[in-house]
Amino acid sequence: MDTQQKSVESPVIWVPLGSGTEYFSRLLRGISRFRRERGNWVLNYPAEDVTQDPDPEVKGALLWSSEQEPYLSLSRKIPCVQLSNYSPHAHIPAVTADDLQVGRRAAEHFLARGFQSFFFLGTDDAQYSRQRCEGFRRTLTQKKSDVRLHVTLHKTQQAMKQENYLDQFFAELRKEEPPWALFCADDWWARFILEQSRRYDLVVPGELAVLGVNNEISVCEISDTPVSSVDLPAEEIGYQGARLLYEMIHGLRPEKMHQVIPVQHVVTRESTDIHAVPDPVVSKALSLMQSGLGIDLNLDALASSCGVSRRKLERLFQEVLHISPYQRLTQFRMDRAKFLLRSSSLPVSAIADECGFTEQKQLSVRFKHTHGMTPMEWRKQHRPKPKPIAERV
Repeated sequence: MDTQQKSVESPVIWVPLGSGTEYFSRLLRGISRFRRERGNWVLNYPAEDVTQDPDPEVKGALLWSSEQEPYLSLSRKIPCVQLSNYSPHAHIPAVTADDLQVGRRAAEHFLARGFQSFFFLGTDDAQYSRQRCEGFRRTLTQKKSDVRLHVTLHKTQQAMKQENYLDQFFAELRKEEPPWALFCADDWWARFILEQSRRYDLVVPGELAVLGVNNEISVCEISDTPVSSVDLPAEEIGYQGARLLYEMIHGLRPEKMHQVIPVQHVVTRESTDIHAVPDPVVSKALSLMQSGLGIDLNLDALASSCGVSRRKLERLFQEVLHISPYQRLTQFRMDRAKFLLRSSSLPVSAIADECGFTEQKQLSVRFKHTHGMTPMEWRKQHRPKPKPIAERV
């Protein structure tokens, strides 16, 4: 078999150099999954000095970088797809998470817990940071017309420390009535603020609740206060990016220059595990809901335990949380079910029973409606996978 025939049958595809994060590993799993289905790609990491002059057998590249000009030049020679939303080039097709939706998920998470004071902290030169902030702001203003959102943007955490902006940031927090809801552009910013908050004698999550993005286990779980995080569909981004590149190599034009992958849920940990609800009736009802997940909780009985009628309880929930008691109870049950699917080996039937669903079918229908997949399919995607000794693409 000559070299030209081999390059056609097994095209070399450049994949981005690893960043050492779990998000990046999930991204590579998606790329590898597409390769296994197609069966004829050779995946390779390019040396930086050859990206401008690819060998003939290199048929395409998946890009992960904030550097625009070198990759724009490369994209004129071979098909390229960007997988990063840091600073994507407008003329190179991209597949990323829906970062506006990331912001929406964060706002919904805090609103469901009754917060009134909202803050955003992120990177000022990253498109994903700006879009997450905008999605956060839009959702808050749609739900609460009088909401105030305080936005702080910096290039790096080190600059924030060195230039004494931390004092200004925490002083800004204290101008508002606690508890404060802080949405950070990623998990590293979230952990940074949690570490700094000890110096300012803040109680987390009692006074300050912090939410990150990426669901990096090594960041979220190692923190003194485990970090709640918006989970990104990294594996699906890798898969769809590879699929788009495959189509471009075979002469198809992208339908959109920037395709976004939906973001489904928040992984709740201790950093936001609070109900910041000023109304005592709603607060009591939320506590009873959480403690009674394993039983068939009747809303009439719940209202009676709170000393009000069911109709008044429903009205108070709409006024304070903008959802019905049943919707919030279902959210609690789904959050608990996802936690057990991700962290335990319990069968789905046992999880449904422990979370208060009357039968396994009810849980499955709810999962299909909310996530577009069965509980077992969700578990397969989201349960942590053991890392091999030497991870290969």
